[in-house]
Amino acid sequence: MILLDTNIVAEMMKPIGDGNVRRWMDSYSELDFFIATPVVAELRFGLALLPEGRKKDILTKACDTIEDEIFAGRILSFDQRAAHAFAGLRGRRKMRGKPLAVVDVMVASIAAAHAMTLATRNVADFVDLDIAVVNPFEAR
Repeated sequence: MILLDTNIVAEMMKPIGDGNVRRWMDSYSELDFFIATPVVAELRFGLALLPEGRKKDILTKACDTIEDEIFAGRILSFDQRAAHAFAGLRGRRKMRGKPLAVVDVMVASIAAAHAMTLATRNVADFVDLDIAVVNPFEAR
């Protein structure tokens, strides 16, 4: 099972996304992929910042499709297990002097709670969190 970070889902929303990401995703079953509620929040926040117009309408429709069709039944929430993982992950990073954005720790915590691999372009952000991480942009 693979949890997709915001930058991977955003790549899916592009009319012509990165070829490496597309090939990497095509090498798996669609049912192997999940997204998390913090990713949905980041996507919706990005949409809220856009001015009204065609681009916002297109991206909003793409986001609706991702939530309601592509990942229907495969959107994971930040639940109690993730909250427990969050405390440990964020605490370790803070103690090492390497704080991480709350939303990133939430995504990592959901991956940890479900023993999932996290797919992200920002691999360096998730180093030393004891979760498997893959960068589809560098996949061959």
